Amino acid sequence: MIFHDRLSYWDTNALYDRARVLVNTSDVEGFPNSYLQAWIRGVPVVTLLDPDSVIQREGLGAVARSSGELAGLVQSFLSDRDAHQAAAERCRRFMDREFGEDKILSVYVETFQTALQAGSSSCVVPSSESPHV
Repeated sequence: MIFHDRLSYWDTNALYDRARVLVNTSDVEGFPNSYLQAWIRGVPVVTLLDPDSVIQREGLGAVARSSGELAGLVQSFLSDRDAHQAAAERCRRFMDREFGEDKILSVYVETFQTALQAGSSSCVVPSSESPHV
């Protein structure tokens, strides 16, 4: 097992790219961004923590009821290629559906269109001579 010190964003992504399973041993925290980083790459999550039951509901990995069960769930994903591949595909589809560019960017595009349609009086753009706050 290797424990890494601080890593840059790019180095962290390189680790996710190589991963087969993300294991989360924490049982107390909010929604971990590491789940999103794993799922977008098709990496299932094996965890003690399933915020809003999304992992169980969407089949994005497996949820252990105890730390003792964790190792067995990890082993099952590593040894069953078909189960791993099916979970990986569900992860990618989930991320595309919930966090795909079309969905995320649509809010920004709509905001810009509304501002442009409203005219310049409702859209204030600072000039290059304005003092920066």
